[in-house]
Amino acid sequence: MVELKVRRFGNSLGVVLPKEVVSRLSTKDGDFLYLIEGSDGSYTITTYDPAFVKKMV
Repeated sequence: MVELKVRRFGNSLGVVLPKEVVSRLSTKDGDFLYLIEGSDGSYTITTYDPAFVKKMV
């Protein structure tokens, strides 16, 4: 588990991803991440767009 702290960025709230999380997600500045809500109310952060995957099937 990785603990993230919510911080204010201007008028928005956000989190800073630690270097090891960025590395595991294979993401970089400007990439998009997707927050997916599970049926049990949990959330998953991922680099793939589930809407895109649905369109391709």
